[in-house]
Amino acid sequence: MVHAVISIVQEELITACTEQVNNTETYRMNLFKHINNRASKIALASAVVVCWFFGFANMVQAHPEHLIVSKGSRVLTDPTGTVSIKMLVEQPDVEIGELYLAEAYGSGALHTHGVNEYIYVTSGELGHTIDGKLHVLKPGMVGVVKPGQQVGHSVLSKGPVKALIVWVPGGEASKLLEVGFKSTPVEK
Repeated sequence: MVHAVISIVQEELITACTEQVNNTETYRMNLFKHINNRASKIALASAVVVCWFFGFANMVQAHPEHLIVSKGSRVLTDPTGTVSIKMLVEQPDVEIGELYLAEAYGSGALHTHGVNEYIYVTSGELGHTIDGKLHVLKPGMVGVVKPGQQVGHSVLSKGPVKALIVWVPGGEASKLLEVGFKSTPVEK
């Protein structure tokens, strides 16, 4: 069931983003603002809640030491100390983390992902370059990266950028260790 719910959420996000790209040639979007009919909004909101619930339920079954309400499992930090990701959910189907980019981060290296990446900005302004085109993401906006697209992130605001980062399916967090990130367990 979780797989079906995640698929529905993915399809709604991809549809909404594709419509937004076709209409304004940008990946910037406020998720619910660009889903036009009420039924789709309700379906997406329900799917997110169900996905969240079952994702945590599966985490507890697979890892009984984790609580349903959790502070996360670990924090991934880059060698410069300007990037940190507090991993909240790490499952084969989905990974969710709190992303923090310090103002000193500037611009990061271009890279690709083998999975879908969704970035929901909660504070600051994030430069989100996809295949050479810069998009400015402000709080409440979502950036979407499809597998194989070249992406780069930059801090455009005075002060840090904070965002929720989601990888579907999971597995991307561990790949960061291969490029020099350090993993620190979250204190319980």
